[in-house]
Amino acid sequence: MTEDNVTGDTRRELRKYRITFALAVAGLALAGWMFQTAYQQHVDVLNIGDKAGEQLQMRGMTRNDQGASHDR
Repeated sequence: MTEDNVTGDTRRELRKYRITFALAVAGLALAGWMFQTAYQQHVDVLNIGDKAGEQLQMRGMTRNDQGASHDR
């Protein structure tokens, strides 16, 4: 690699930019992993709710088959 960039910065200053860029990429990777984990947990919670609803229907403990109902 070159020791100077187009603005005349030295190798030391370029190292700062490279480190900052590497940290930004690592941060994006971490954020992506966190979103994936949160999504998977959300899906798991929905599946648990579906199973609970099916068990309640099998036991005849639901009011209707239209999903959640709210009394007014």
